[in-house]
Amino acid sequence: MQVKPYIIRRGDTLGAIAKAFKITLKQLLDENPQITNPNQIRSGEQILIPVDEPEPSLHSVIAVENNPSDDPLWLKIALREEGIAEAEGSKNNPRILEYHSTTNLKKAMSSQDSTAWCSSFVNWCMKKSGLAGTDSAWALDWKDWGKLLEEPKRGCVVVFSRKGATTDGGHVGFYIGDTSKLIEVFGGNQGNSVNQSRFPKDGVSGTFRYRHVAYRWPS
Repeated sequence: MQVKPYIIRRGDTLGAIAKAFKITLKQLLDENPQITNPNQIRSGEQILIPVDEPEPSLHSVIAVENNPSDDPLWLKIALREEGIAEAEGSKNNPRILEYHSTTNLKKAMSSQDSTAWCSSFVNWCMKKSGLAGTDSAWALDWKDWGKLLEEPKRGCVVVFSRKGATTDGGHVGFYIGDTSKLIEVFGGNQGNSVNQSRFPKDGVSGTFRYRHVAYRWPS
């Protein structure tokens, strides 16, 4: 049996990890003798998982165990990523590069966490939930994905156009709620990290003008 490295994330339990990889807790502990108390593991700690083949359902299994709400699976997976942020200086956060790896970005761009990654994050969450995304790092490509919602639902994909003084682009994330003028969005590359932020439905925030384009849901 081979081993696979795994980084402990907030909310993980050894029991849930073992279940996701279809191994016993004893097998997991035998591979990680440094763990003296199975009930005390730290976020950011690396452990080794004995596996025949990596289980692609790991993120979905743990997300469901940690979040028994009615949220759609892709949102549960997204919420587990809260706090992931770009590395300082010339370093790159490997988790963000993993988001990029699910898209058709060229290597030169996908190897940098400074490359805009809001769309890569949404695409990664969709793929981890077993759904097809856009495979694009371009946020506005989500405006035609899936089916259009006339009214938003928690967890739906929300798409904005975004215009600056010299650039035109977009932003994409997951809808959490809204007011008359603002939309609460959980997404990546919001202040260089994964978090919940507010964006204007049609207005200026910082140096950009945002305009809501669409709410989308899987077909």
